[in-house]
Amino acid sequence: MADRIADGADHLKIFIEDGTVASRPMPTMSEETVVALVAAAHARGLRTAAHTWTRNATRQAIACGVDILAHPPSDVPCDQDLIEAAAAAGSIVVATLTPLAGMSPHAPEFELAQDPRLRPYADPEWLASLDRIRAIEPGRRMGPLAVHTSHAADASVRMFRLGVPILAGTDGTGGDHPTTHGISYHGELGLLVEAGLTPAEALTAATAAPADAFGLHDRGRIAPGLRADLLLVDGDPVNDITALRGITTIWRGGVPVDRSARIPTQELV
Repeated sequence: MADRIADGADHLKIFIEDGTVASRPMPTMSEETVVALVAAAHARGLRTAAHTWTRNATRQAIACGVDILAHPPSDVPCDQDLIEAAAAAGSIVVATLTPLAGMSPHAPEFELAQDPRLRPYADPEWLASLDRIRAIEPGRRMGPLAVHTSHAADASVRMFRLGVPILAGTDGTGGDHPTTHGISYHGELGLLVEAGLTPAEALTAATAAPADAFGLHDRGRIAPGLRADLLLVDGDPVNDITALRGITTIWRGGVPVDRSARIPTQELV
């Protein structure tokens, strides 16, 4: 824990998974070790998150006092007792539906990459990789993972309806998986709405809820005295979440961002 603090960690993530969903069994920490890590993090003012893709891992994270579930259980349909345990423990869940959807033939990134509101700002290397990734058998894009978008979406929404804050997340990028930073976030919000959240609830999952979850009290909302990290869009994302793709202006800390500087040269020609 001291080493992570010295590295400048803002929170502590703990891997709680035995590898069976990836057909690669691996050793796991004991519950006593996880409890000690959580206590050490909390004593230093850090929040904790845990990688949890299965019901067993989720159950262990909740029992050990972990604050944030970094993935809902998605190996099988989630039982109601576990949903209620997450709510009773005051857990927070990061939905990360888009990486799971990336293992299907209809990964949202393939459509997002064609959207003229987004494509000019896409990483050219990512665009070039999509044809190669599309040719990979969907279930093999992240290895033979026995996890499913529908189970994750169902568990996330059921937890949310019992008061568990839900956060939007894309779980990074790279390898044979189509997710990418930035653009995939639009896919995540669309999947949250498809799962049952209203567009306004999905927007909260991308703004105020993450700020609250990680103790970032200077951002996540539009209010006097907070950081002016703002998007101006052409449309009404409260009625249509895809309107969020029509970004016209960005402010970071109150300073306008020059988006043209982020358009790859070939898109400017």
